[in-house]
Amino acid sequence: MRLKLSKEIVELVSVMFYQIWVRRNAFIFQNQFSKLESISIRARSDLSLFKENNKERSKCAVGTQERTSIPRWEPPVWPYVKANFDAAFDKEKECMGGGGVVIRDSDGSVQAALTFYKDHISSALQVESTALLRAMELCSELGFNQVCFEGDAKLVVDAVNSKRVDNS
Repeated sequence: MRLKLSKEIVELVSVMFYQIWVRRNAFIFQNQFSKLESISIRARSDLSLFKENNKERSKCAVGTQERTSIPRWEPPVWPYVKANFDAAFDKEKECMGGGGVVIRDSDGSVQAALTFYKDHISSALQVESTALLRAMELCSELGFNQVCFEGDAKLVVDAVNSKRVDNS
């Protein structure tokens, strides 16, 4: 069974995931506990505020001479899927990193997604490489064999696309 979620539901769920993460961090790092009900309330409030601010920005952009080009996601050509991966590295602690993967089809529908957290990371390059590896593993597990991988870590992308063997 394949379920197609509306854009509004995906947006709300995304903001709710963020609020769950914020609640978790407040509990772990600041010993602050908040009720579960606050997640939904804050998520709806944040999403509403975000949408309102974006409306204001788009109004300001009308009539301006210079427009900045915003990179937009491009769907893969059927029958391919696209696996976008990204990661972050905590420079302050220099031992924590995390990332995520989103796999979408040629219609832009999300086929799968995952996030990960990893201790004992030594560099941004290492966690970005881990994100690509997790993307590849997820595609393999799900049986996707026609995949475009897309990430913003230039060193990782260049290394994968290089014909030169680097054993370092």
